[in-house]
Amino acid sequence: MHFRFSTMDVTKSNFQTVLEALDDELENASFVSIDTEFTGLNSTEGRSNKLSSLDTPSERYKKVLNSSPQFIIIQFGLSIFRFDNSISKYVNKTYNFYIFPNTSTLPGLPDTKFLSQASSLGFLASQGFDFNKLIKEGIPYLNLVNEEKLRVILKKKSQSLHLHPDASSSQLSEIPADQKRFLNNITSRVETFLQNEENEEKRNAVLELHCNTIQNELIFSHVKSRYPNLLFESSKKTCNGCTVIVKKTGIQKSKTEPSETDSYVAEMQKVEDNVGFSRIIRKITDSGKLVVGHNMLLDLCHILGQFCAPLPEDYDDFKGMVNTFFPRFIDTKVMATTKPFRDLLQNSALDRLLNSLLAAPFRNIEVIPATGFPSYTDNFKNHEAGYDAFITGRCFVAMANYLEDISSSQSKTAAVHESLLVTPFYQKIFMMMVPDIPYMTISGPDCTVPLTFKCDILTILFRFW
Repeated sequence: MHFRFSTMDVTKSNFQTVLEALDDELENASFVSIDTEFTGLNSTEGRSNKLSSLDTPSERYKKVLNSSPQFIIIQFGLSIFRFDNSISKYVNKTYNFYIFPNTSTLPGLPDTKFLSQASSLGFLASQGFDFNKLIKEGIPYLNLVNEEKLRVILKKKSQSLHLHPDASSSQLSEIPADQKRFLNNITSRVETFLQNEENEEKRNAVLELHCNTIQNELIFSHVKSRYPNLLFESSKKTCNGCTVIVKKTGIQKSKTEPSETDSYVAEMQKVEDNVGFSRIIRKITDSGKLVVGHNMLLDLCHILGQFCAPLPEDYDDFKGMVNTFFPRFIDTKVMATTKPFRDLLQNSALDRLLNSLLAAPFRNIEVIPATGFPSYTDNFKNHEAGYDAFITGRCFVAMANYLEDISSSQSKTAAVHESLLVTPFYQKIFMMMVPDIPYMTISGPDCTVPLTFKCDILTILFRFW
């Protein structure tokens, strides 16, 4: 097996650069392939969540929902394939993202907890996985629900600090009815004072506002915040009340000086930074490009739950969620286990599938590393998400190309991602161990087995019992 492979590790240090370049790369992409690595696979014991060859699609989804969400994705491979018409070959860029929950405290959000499975982590370690890089440099993430929670908390915080101009007006409902006219009069006097050209040149010009104790508090709570360039001071109280002195500071706030608004913007930027890797998934969704994976059920469940929104309890709602975020996807495990490929391939495990597809009757389709990307020959990294994403894409190209080769159509294409022959495989997820219903159909009704089928078979097999 000889081919060149290119990949780039992505951590917090270079994430923003990769993110900014991704829009153009996805726009020019023919398709993308993905793969993930998890901290574990199954968190529950017992028969109720054990996979069975008799599972229906909805039953299988329930079992995955009950057993896997407590684990997390810690590595995500994104392989971008672009068909170059000038050379009739695919050009490839592959990214290997390290992903880890935010290690700093975020207001209103609990410290992230997740499960790990000793066998899974041990296996990754045996494959050379860098756990130090993961924890120190892993890219954080927030799903849509937690992102919105954080934004609401920061917005409320900013309103309480009068960061928004309408914060003061929102408090007018709290003004006693008998004091509204007084505050309107005070506001008018301050406006006149501020706009008076004669006072503009008098740095020591002052405005005296005579009031009682209650009115003094109202001036500071409802008027002061509207005029950041004025200084409000309360004089000593007397038996006749008190006086608020208003002065011009003579200093305009510089746009370069940090302000409360700047602080709010900085807080909002923190939200964007902590959304982190989830923005990659959103960009893939927005691109509308074909997404290719291998044995995708766990991948899709974890991607959606971790980076998009909590998984729904209802199977049909899950279908809708998948179609929303991944409107076009192909599972190469479905391709490899259905006709015509199931009669030609002895094993559909990813690494063995690739070996088979590099031999007759299939053609070895060359994929060229993109210029500027590190290139490796025969430096295989099985179970690194980036590498597995890349060979998933290669397997798709090889199988799609074979469909073109055996087709009787006169209009064949080397850009096999555009072939109509692959569309029957859209929106189907492989179901392991279920020969009767080999895949979930996400875009419509699933294949069904008659309700009496299982009972009838058992009755025939054991009719003498």
